[in-house]
Amino acid sequence: EQYKNAANKPFVAVPKKAASPAPYFVDYIKKILEKKIGPTRLYTGGLTVYTTLSSNLQFSSDQAIARGINNLQNRRQNDPALKTDPQGALIAIDIRTGGILAMSGGTDYRKSSFNRSTAARRQPGSAFKPILFAHAIEQGFNQASLILDAPVSFPGASHDKPWQPENFSKTFQGEITLRKALTHSKNIPAVRLIDQLGISGVVDFARKLGIQSRLAPYLSLSLGTSELSLTELIAAYAVFANQGIYIHPHGIVDVLDSGSQSIWQSAIEKRI
Repeated sequence: EQYKNAANKPFVAVPKKAASPAPYFVDYIKKILEKKIGPTRLYTGGLTVYTTLSSNLQFSSDQAIARGINNLQNRRQNDPALKTDPQGALIAIDIRTGGILAMSGGTDYRKSSFNRSTAARRQPGSAFKPILFAHAIEQGFNQASLILDAPVSFPGASHDKPWQPENFSKTFQGEITLRKALTHSKNIPAVRLIDQLGISGVVDFARKLGIQSRLAPYLSLSLGTSELSLTELIAAYAVFANQGIYIHPHGIVDVLDSGSQSIWQSAIEKRI
């Protein structure tokens, strides 16, 4: 009888549950806790997890990614090089605590769950230059120190073909201050500067800022040719805003068991 009644009722599809407002961040947290406390306890232990995420900033982050991608597509709609859907990533952190306030690892989690904010490694390009120039300041240079912006050649990978870095503008300005070289993102002065400072010193300085990815020991490092994660770059930049103090980014504040007892907290890695 129950079967007949059920069979005669019209089929009603169960609405798909709304996705998490921060799916990339949730995946990031899950991976950490699976390692720290184990998947069994994580998913069956009735735990309460407090995180650093700001729902308002997360919404703004997703909106910013969407606007940026839309603007890019509009600018390059006739560009044959733009064959695939472009992607983007964004991380916002509290520079005082290192807490991750927002994390967008892509444009649409349903299409791609790959977290570009933590797992992808891309060449930072000129975004690496402030790290180089900060090391120069630490070594006694100042913003008024002069450096030459003029053609230069270095031995290349092939002995019969030297490496000749160029400015994006294809122009030269002669002697300029470090401040001007960085402001205008000049390539040649950056290469000359790393040559003066020594590559190993720049690598060591980058390590102090939390960069752990391999930094190839070549002069082109000054132009950001070594691949980094967005998380590394954001953490390094936060040191500038935090008056020289490095704090490792983290997303978990506290984990409570079913009895409201704390069982795990993020260890805050902090150094000057």
